[in-house]
Amino acid sequence: LNIPFLRQRSVFDCETEIRRIWDAYVEDDISFGTMLQKWFERNGFSAQWCSGMQSAQKLLSETTYDMVLSDLRLPDGDGIFVKALHLKIVR
Repeated sequence: LNIPFLRQRSVFDCETEIRRIWDAYVEDDISFGTMLQKWFERNGFSAQWCSGMQSAQKLLSETTYDMVLSDLRLPDGDGIFVKALHLKIVR
């Protein structure tokens, strides 16, 4: 994957300490999800993989993430709803 904005491995918080980027991603395809998990780990991200909308809703209600990536077509719902839920929780 060549995604330039994902190349940054850490961000500075208000106290200028480096912290790891926490991200969650929702992908129902097992082989693609596994490949993404390995890519995130190799590039310094702490990633959590959800295989569907229901597991993503549970995860997002329990933990705060810096970034959420979602497949749009999920077997149990719509990936846009997952993104909207993340934005609502973050704000």
